[in-house]
Amino acid sequence: PEWNDVLTPDDANRLLEVAGGFHDAHVTQMTRAYECGDPWAHTVTLRFESIWSLPVELSFKGIHNMDVDLSTRDGLYNEYLDVGIFFENGLVYWTDDESVTSSDMLTNDVRTVRTMDRKGHISETTETIKHEYVSALSLRWRFILPGRDE
Repeated sequence: PEWNDVLTPDDANRLLEVAGGFHDAHVTQMTRAYECGDPWAHTVTLRFESIWSLPVELSFKGIHNMDVDLSTRDGLYNEYLDVGIFFENGLVYWTDDESVTSSDMLTNDVRTVRTMDRKGHISETTETIKHEYVSALSLRWRFILPGRDE
């Protein structure tokens, strides 16, 4: 299958649309490639499977930063609900939450959580959310067709 570049917000929206927002998607494979002497040539590829679309492969080149820890995801509850893609300062960001729209939110996303006890009393607390993300110079994607690895 042909690679598709994600160069604009419209390209990102198209990817999210055809991949069902990566709803209930999980990473089945993560690979890394390095080129000696060129730190911007560091490439990370994530392969996703979901019941909402064909398997999708994302390839990030020129990794700036990333925090994707597959070891913390157990077999039953390892799906992403809906991912987000945004652009900032010449980089493209993929994140595990569609509501994240800036790099500041990746580590400083404070949210109010409301809970109700058995008597119907509502209490509010705040918590800081830590997001999984990849930031890179470029992103491209392709579907993985059944019976074909590459």
